[in-house]
Amino acid sequence: MNCYVLQNNTGYPQRFRFQYNVPISAGQVTEITLSPHSSYPANGQWCWEDSTQGMTAVVFIDNGAYVPSWKGQLIMGASGFVSPSGTYSLNPPPTP
Repeated sequence: MNCYVLQNNTGYPQRFRFQYNVPISAGQVTEITLSPHSSYPANGQWCWEDSTQGMTAVVFIDNGAYVPSWKGQLIMGASGFVSPSGTYSLNPPPTP
């Protein structure tokens, strides 16, 4: 099981989109827009259980003024070639 928190530490709304590797059921989260200085979920963590049987989601973020806290592609899931549990944030770019 892996658990994730997505944060927007910028001063602008940021949209996260999720591309799943398998067909998903109605109600599955396909995108979220995080307000400035907010997180998803608002309380707790988004946990991926081993019972998802290999379901993963590649995370895409719309273009904007931010620096992600991770390197490479963020992939959420319970096991396999996925990003480890943790908090993944979009941070303001450095000022020149």
